[in-house]
Amino acid sequence: MGKIVTVTLNPAIDKTVTLPRLEPGCVNRIHQVRTDPGGKGINVARALHQWGADVTATGFNGGWTGKWLESYLQQEGITHHLVPLPGDTRMNWKLMETETDRVTDINEPGFRVTEKALILLEIQLSEVLEGAKAVVFAGSLPDGVSEDVYQRLIDLAQKKQVPVFVDTEGVPFQKCMEQAPFAVKPNMDEVSKWMGFKIEKEEDIRRAGHCLLDKGVKVAVISMGEQGAWFFMKEQQFRTVPVSIHHAHPVGAGDAMVAGLLYGMSSGWNWKKTARFATAAGTVAASYPGTQFGSLEEVEAVAPQVQLIE
Repeated sequence: MGKIVTVTLNPAIDKTVTLPRLEPGCVNRIHQVRTDPGGKGINVARALHQWGADVTATGFNGGWTGKWLESYLQQEGITHHLVPLPGDTRMNWKLMETETDRVTDINEPGFRVTEKALILLEIQLSEVLEGAKAVVFAGSLPDGVSEDVYQRLIDLAQKKQVPVFVDTEGVPFQKCMEQAPFAVKPNMDEVSKWMGFKIEKEEDIRRAGHCLLDKGVKVAVISMGEQGAWFFMKEQQFRTVPVSIHHAHPVGAGDAMVAGLLYGMSSGWNWKKTARFATAAGTVAASYPGTQFGSLEEVEAVAPQVQLIE
């Protein structure tokens, strides 16, 4: 298994708080608090590292919150090369209500990135990509960068012939599609916005999957949360149906799926085995509170239970 690189332009510290029910305008008493590193690329790197993969996390970082994030990565032994910025890495709050199973996200915008910092990241990324098996560009954009920044970085990776995985949304996703990345993983809402209409029926999902392939993508995964995901490749397409779990915690589940895709591809597995593993990874992650990922043994135990429908 070769090296995998993750790029997180807007990392975060995830603060997950548990309370019975959120009462707007009132004093709310928190029952539990959990703090985890956040940002899609950081999460992917954490999951891959936990499974024993060779992974390097890159991106930006800053301030006192950034020191906490870097300290965590160092303690866990996750290789990282984060460009320092004067602003603070953002804090994201996940409010989980036990009475309703509802999750409310409150996300800070993040620091501001200068052109100088972006150039430093490009130089660093160019070095880290040497010998890489794959790279993933994931998450939202910080202030100060243009909406085509991923295009700029993807071009760098493609010139080095490193397969590119993308997990973002909105205009940045549209811009990424112009570069024809190797693989993308939009969810139903994200692919609906890209297609320009609400996707609800199976025929709509199939149409969207083929449209993604027509843009040059080799692997298109449309995730549907607890309902599983659709996988589209030129030679095959199928749907995975995960095992059901009680009291699901969705934070980080999509990132676990991306990590599962990368793990399977870099291991040389076929796409059906990879799809089962990636779907199981999302399920296991959703079974934990906060932003946590199961062990390799846990994911491998669940993977055979994932149904595959062609």
